[in-house]
Amino acid sequence: MGDHKNGAECANRIDQALKQAGPFATLVDCELTRDDLRKSAIALAHKIASMGFARGVRVFVATKSEQATIIAITTTLRMGHTLIVGDAQATPDATAALIAHSQPDIVVSDVNLFAGTETLPVILADSLTLATSDTVFPERANNDVALIVFTSATTSRPKAVELTYDNLAAQFQIFADVYGFDGETRLLNLLPLHHVDGLVRGPISALWFGSALLRPRTYSLNTLGDILSDVARTRATHFITVPAVLRAIDRFSESHGDAFQSTQFRFILSSADHLDGRLWQRIEDRFRVPVANAYGLSEVVCDALIAGPDDATRKVGTIGRAYGVEAHVVNSDGTPAAKGEVGELVLAGPTVMRGYVGDAEAFRKAIRDGRFHTGDLVRCTEDDLFEFVGRVKNVVVVGGATIYPEAIGEVLLTMTGVGEAYAFGLSDDVRGERLVAAMSPEPGLTLDESAIWAEARARLAPEQYPAEIVFFDRLPRNATGKVQRDAIIQKVEDAGNDDAHLNVFEIAARCFKQPLESLSSASSPFNTGGWDSLAHLEFIEELESTYGIMLSPVDIASLMTLSDAIEITDNARK
Repeated sequence: MGDHKNGAECANRIDQALKQAGPFATLVDCELTRDDLRKSAIALAHKIASMGFARGVRVFVATKSEQATIIAITTTLRMGHTLIVGDAQATPDATAALIAHSQPDIVVSDVNLFAGTETLPVILADSLTLATSDTVFPERANNDVALIVFTSATTSRPKAVELTYDNLAAQFQIFADVYGFDGETRLLNLLPLHHVDGLVRGPISALWFGSALLRPRTYSLNTLGDILSDVARTRATHFITVPAVLRAIDRFSESHGDAFQSTQFRFILSSADHLDGRLWQRIEDRFRVPVANAYGLSEVVCDALIAGPDDATRKVGTIGRAYGVEAHVVNSDGTPAAKGEVGELVLAGPTVMRGYVGDAEAFRKAIRDGRFHTGDLVRCTEDDLFEFVGRVKNVVVVGGATIYPEAIGEVLLTMTGVGEAYAFGLSDDVRGERLVAAMSPEPGLTLDESAIWAEARARLAPEQYPAEIVFFDRLPRNATGKVQRDAIIQKVEDAGNDDAHLNVFEIAARCFKQPLESLSSASSPFNTGGWDSLAHLEFIEELESTYGIMLSPVDIASLMTLSDAIEITDNARK
C-alpha cells in the first residue's frame, strides 16, 4: 500500500536526519543532539520490541518532558507504529477518556496515574532520557496510520482523527513547495506538542526535512521580549505561532522592531485560528516581515489553504488558495456556490484523513462524494482567493483552541447538583469568540457558584473554561423543549451592562475563574490558580474594556499583583 511506501520513506528520512551532526532540538532545559536522539530512540524501539508485539503498535505519549516526548515521537514514526500525543497537563479523567477511546498498546508517561492503564505496559519518561544504546533499530513495522489526533481534548466521547503516512507525506510536500522547508530550516515553534500545529510543524517536520527545532522557552506574556530576541539568537528561519500570540506581541512588546530582520529569517506563519486583517497588517508594517496565514484542520493534517508567503496569495484578510488539495464552495444542498457567494468549504486530496477512530457514522457525515465537508463557511473572491466567513456548527475557537460546546455541556451536566447545562459561543470584540455556559440546578437544590467554578477547573482544560456562567432556576425552552438561546443571550447582555460597576477583584475572579473571596491584594500568578499567560492577557483587556482605559507597556510589565492592578487602573482613570 502507499502508506507502507511512505512509512518506509519516513523511516529513511529520520535515519538521514539522525546521522547528521549537531543539535536536533533546542529545548528549555537542554539541547538534544541528533546522536543522543538516535541512541535513545533505538533503545526505546528495542524496549517496545522486547514486549513481544508481533505487529505495529499504538503508542500514547503524555509526559511533561519535551525531551522524552521527542524521543517517543522519533521512535514511533521511525518504527512505523502509530503515534498518539496527549496533553500532560490534562486532568486524569480527561486523559483516561482519550486512552479509552484510542486504545493504545503502550503508554509513555511520567507516572502511571491514568485510569484504564492498569493493564497496559507503561514506559516511564525519565528512562528514555538516560538511554545510551548505540546499536541499530529493530525491524520496522508497517502500520498504515501514523498519527491519531484528537480534535477535542476533554470529552467523554472524544473525536479522534486517523492520519496515515500517506497523509503526512502529502502534507510535507506542501510544506516544501510553499514554505520552503528543507535541511537548512530552523523552526521556532513554541506551540504545545499535543496540538497538531505544534507537533506536525515542529518535531515531525524537523525529522522529515532534517531541519532544527527551536523551543528554548515556554510562552508567557513576560517572555515576549525574550521570544523575539530568540529569533536572531537561534538563527530561526520561521516563526510558527497563532493569532493570540501575535496579538500579545502587537500589544505588549514595545521594542524589538528589528526582531525578524536577520538575514536567514523567511516569514511568520500563523495558523489554528482566524487572523484578523488589522492585526496581520500591523505585524507586517511594524516588523517589516511577511506573515503567511494558513487554514487547516486536523482532518487534513495541518494546512490546506494558505495566504502567502508569496505576494500573489498573501492578501491580508484572506486564507489564500488551496495547495495539495481541491477546494470547493458548496451550498447546503451540495451544489456549487457562485463566486462571491458564501457556502461550506469542502476539500478533497491526499491529505484528507483515513477516518475517525471508532466513529464510522461521523466519518460518513464528514466525507460525502469523496470530499471532506469542513463545516466552515467561506467565499471565493474574484481573484480566486478564499475568505473565511464563519462556522456552520457551534464550534468555538478561543485563543487558537477549538472548543466543542456540546462536549463542555456534557461535562457540566455531570457536576454536583446540576440539572441542566447548555454551552455555546458568542462573538467577542476582544477575543473573537468566548464560551458561555448556562446552568440550572436539579429540582429542590441550589448551585454554589464557587463550587461550580472549582469543579470546572478540576474537570476541564484551562482553554475550555467558560468565560462566564449564567444561572437560571430552569433553562428557558420552547414548546418542543429546545433551549431558547436568545433568552440566554439576553441575560448575558443584561449582565454585561453592569460591567462598569465591577471592581478589579470581580474582574479578576471572572478572568481567573476563582471564587471572589479567595482573592486579595497580594494575589499574583504565583499564588492564584487560573492566572496563566492567556488569562493574564484577558484580565488586562477586561480592565481596559470595563474602565475605558488603555494601559501602557510599562503599566503591563509592572502588573504582578491585584494591588498593582488597582493602582495602575486608578492612575489610568485620572
